[in-house]
Amino acid sequence: MFVLWLLGVSVVLASVFASAADNKSTSSAPSWQAVTDSIFSQPLQPDGLRQDVQFVFTSVEEIHPSPHAYAKKSDVVAAREALLARINRHMTRSEFYKLLAPAVASFKSGHTIAVPFMNEFSRYVGSGGTVLPLSLRQVGDVLLVADGWPDGPPPGSQVLMIGSEDARTVWDRLARRMPGEGVDACPCQLERPKVLCMAMWVEYGPVKELEVKARLKDGTVRLYAVKSVTWQQFTARLSRAETGNSYRHLSEQDAVLISLNEWPEDAEKHQEFLRDAFTQVRDKHASSVIIDVRRNPGGNSERARALLEFLTDKPFRLFEEVGLKLSRQYIAQHEKELGGSVPADRIGSIRTQGIPPVQSPSAQPLRSAGRVYVLMGPASNSTTTDFLAVVQHFGLGTLVGQPTTDTRRAYGDTFEVALPYSGLKLHIACKYFLSAGGREDGGPVRPDRLVETTVEDVGKGADPVMQLTLDLIDAERKKEPPAR
Repeated sequence: MFVLWLLGVSVVLASVFASAADNKSTSSAPSWQAVTDSIFSQPLQPDGLRQDVQFVFTSVEEIHPSPHAYAKKSDVVAAREALLARINRHMTRSEFYKLLAPAVASFKSGHTIAVPFMNEFSRYVGSGGTVLPLSLRQVGDVLLVADGWPDGPPPGSQVLMIGSEDARTVWDRLARRMPGEGVDACPCQLERPKVLCMAMWVEYGPVKELEVKARLKDGTVRLYAVKSVTWQQFTARLSRAETGNSYRHLSEQDAVLISLNEWPEDAEKHQEFLRDAFTQVRDKHASSVIIDVRRNPGGNSERARALLEFLTDKPFRLFEEVGLKLSRQYIAQHEKELGGSVPADRIGSIRTQGIPPVQSPSAQPLRSAGRVYVLMGPASNSTTTDFLAVVQHFGLGTLVGQPTTDTRRAYGDTFEVALPYSGLKLHIACKYFLSAGGREDGGPVRPDRLVETTVEDVGKGADPVMQLTLDLIDAERKKEPPAR
């Protein structure tokens, strides 16, 4: 079985968030104070940090298949030199990370990132540490509250200030630590509440409250003191739409809506979920299936393949080409997998992995014969981008929404290295992937029906992407074009 992992910030954090929920405080576990001291208090020597910077940029050059596919080498060098110039004093690990992450993002490779203390965050919340409960959404140049909390501004409010700074200044700074494919900042990552929660922890530390100024829907401007909560309190308030996969029947449209916010690690549970969802499609005699992947950041590509087999009996393929960079680091860890030692003159070269032209789906008695609509957006990244590419290239359904951030020609399957002095982790893409249709167009996957969401839509609680999809279904059922 050909299994590929495409890991970006959100996907990497998913396993951490899952373990955080189970990470109960024990006598052997570090207290949250000990965890935060190691990040926010203990000073590190500038000479050691500068050596780490050189290590980071050398490692990316050696491991990444095409480190300058998106960014000029001169721009990357400038980012490195600017970073080195700023390391002129003792720094904590958090201070170093805040400088390092945007410098790594200068490569504009979504799967090449400075990792934001994932394991430490898991131990922190698992041993009683609290977090700031904010859930925000960017619409145009405006930041809106997506989900309200008792001490915070209500949903639909425009956030003006976070702490003593302009809200967009803070948002843009956090986004610059999370690149996307071809861009040095991916703000859509922060729209996932758990990702924003961790980013705020890294930015502000274990604070008990934070002032937030917001303009309410009626135009009133108010100042709120947002109080921190436990991880259990935070996750308990998140809706199912934010935290997992679900399905439901839409009787008026004779459709089943399947919301896929993740490609889960557990293959058996994913298969069980798909069987249950498509059993409802069969039992309700649904004429349409709506698949919402607008919040899905990616994951295991085999989970995407499993869904595709419920949608078509025609041959398809996820990728047109996959290549591996034979770096000395990768070879050292995967020599057996590579079939033994690699000749010295092959180190640094690209090994293209064989991909069948197309593969026929396995037998699937619950396969849907109805129309398929897929809701997509800027956060539909990594494996989700590949899934959308297959749907579009092989004509399996209609894509509705906004273009993806990630592209059909992309770099992923991350290789982890630890910085020798600070101990920070670095994830570096070590493979390149060409999704279905990528030879003709290696850019983002663009929807068949483009729908923009406005500030007014969010303020009214409207979902124009879903509404157009329902209009298309109604029109198809009536055999006439939609009015809009």
